[in-house]
Amino acid sequence: MARTKKIESTPVRIRFKELENGNKSIYLDIYYEKKRRYEFLKLYLIPENSSEARKQNKHTMKAADAIRAQRILEISNNRTPVTISEKAKVLLVDWVNEYKNRSIQQGKTSSENHVHSALKQLRKYNAKARLCDVDKDFLDGFVEFMKGQKARRTKAPFAKKTISNYLGVIITTLNMAVDDDVLSVNPGLAIDRKAICGEETPREYLTIDEVRKLI
Repeated sequence: MARTKKIESTPVRIRFKELENGNKSIYLDIYYEKKRRYEFLKLYLIPENSSEARKQNKHTMKAADAIRAQRILEISNNRTPVTISEKAKVLLVDWVNEYKNRSIQQGKTSSENHVHSALKQLRKYNAKARLCDVDKDFLDGFVEFMKGQKARRTKAPFAKKTISNYLGVIITTLNMAVDDDVLSVNPGLAIDRKAICGEETPREYLTIDEVRKLI
């Protein structure tokens, strides 16, 4: 039986092209909906023969990473993830259970309670949702649902951190689906968990224009 070609699980990857002057041109390799395209960023890495060059390359890579993240968000935002495998028809609660079982087998038991609690909330929210049904709207709805839930002991509404942690469990299981080539993109990438906690996300990178000015 012929082997099927493995599809890259990450829809946007950073690539480099060697130039004659010794620099490296940075471009994005974007594979989505069975189509591949390249986006040249007009950003360049220079030979690291000084501390200034290393700093410049560091800033340039941060800008490239920011653009890559933006492209992933554009793919995942408000879109149902493209399925690669029939496994995507599995119930989401069953997939989360699969994640829990794998974690236990690997000795990663520290998050077991969080997974159990997240599963409990997920069953209340939508026990019949399939893995392929999950998109940003589904996850936003899950967050809103949890805002109306109360802790069993204190009877107080869930803390923002608790909601973020439970959502994080689901997003992590979706990452596993991407890694297993079941989904082509994780719709959870479009969710800002820090915003759920009421935290401001610090800007840890330069914009393209700022990098160009620096160069």
